[in-house]
Amino acid sequence: MAVATEADKQVDLRSVRPGAFDDSPRGRVLTAMVEVVAHGGYRETTVDRVLERARVGWSEFIGLFEDLDACFLATLDAGLESALDRAEAAIAACDPSADIGSTFGAALRAVLEAAAASPDLTRLCLVDAADLGAPALERRQLGLQRFVELIERQLGEPRTGDPGATGGLAAEMVVGGVYEVVQHKVRGGETRQLPGLADELGQLWLPALRHR
Repeated sequence: MAVATEADKQVDLRSVRPGAFDDSPRGRVLTAMVEVVAHGGYRETTVDRVLERARVGWSEFIGLFEDLDACFLATLDAGLESALDRAEAAIAACDPSADIGSTFGAALRAVLEAAAASPDLTRLCLVDAADLGAPALERRQLGLQRFVELIERQLGEPRTGDPGATGGLAAEMVVGGVYEVVQHKVRGGETRQLPGLADELGQLWLPALRHR
């Protein structure tokens, strides 16, 4: 498993999601979870290691989280929600008359920049989550679905609830394709370079959205 670089460790996670990684006991535990997992993966992570790094006692920890898995899931949620919040903010900042090319491009760049800003957290969300299994993978899938629905709103094609409907297929295909590329880059230790892929990925997938 890749080991975080010193540059990666210097990222201030408090910039990821306001209040999620602050100096409160909960914020310090979430930050510690990211750091401990970055050093050895989730399978090697223990409550004691997280508490030692967070400077938090057992009684405080158990008052915040049911167990180590719950703490990991809370960290995963914070990371995913932060990236998606940035995507929504980027779209909201676009001109109301902007076409799908502009809004999709803005959302995609925002997500990639969020990922690049916190490589360890991004790896936890996209790679290390598999170590926890179904609960984490389900949370991650919900995050991807939120991105799909965000794009669908820009297309004016909300999901109908009909399994045979095709309205959401284009958005699902695009999000799935982008996810595969991003996860591959993260596994290869290229998280910092993700924003540089924004234009290329946008040009690659935009035709699928325009010609759905």
